[in-house]
Amino acid sequence: MPGAWRYTLAALVYFCYGLLYFFGAHYLTNTQATERAMSNAQWFFAIGALLVVLLPWLIYQRCALAVSWCSRRARQRKTLSLDFTLLLGCLVSMRVIGLIVHQAHNKTPLHQAALIMAILTALCLLWAGASRPGWMSRETLDAPLT
Repeated sequence: MPGAWRYTLAALVYFCYGLLYFFGAHYLTNTQATERAMSNAQWFFAIGALLVVLLPWLIYQRCALAVSWCSRRARQRKTLSLDFTLLLGCLVSMRVIGLIVHQAHNKTPLHQAALIMAILTALCLLWAGASRPGWMSRETLDAPLT
């Protein structure tokens, strides 16, 4: 598929984003800078590792949630495709906005690097997710992604 490289790039960027946060959490846990991770560190890292592996795989697979119904007027089945990559891009964008509003990026250079990586990840996810139309007819679903 010609448009598949967008999802491959988005999955790779999200994997790097996840690794940055995973190693950042490891650093914060070792320096005992956070109490939330210290209460149950094994679960904290197990869930983090699962997300670092699972979410890029779902992006690469071009996972989408589809809601379908038949229109009586047009006598055609319509499908609303909620692209997982686009939804994840919106969540990461909200994270970026939260970091900027709360001035969390001004603490250390590590926080600034995390903000820059989050911005790049959000842009990449939104770019890849927007390449697939939201409303599709039955014929469009069967056509290859461009």
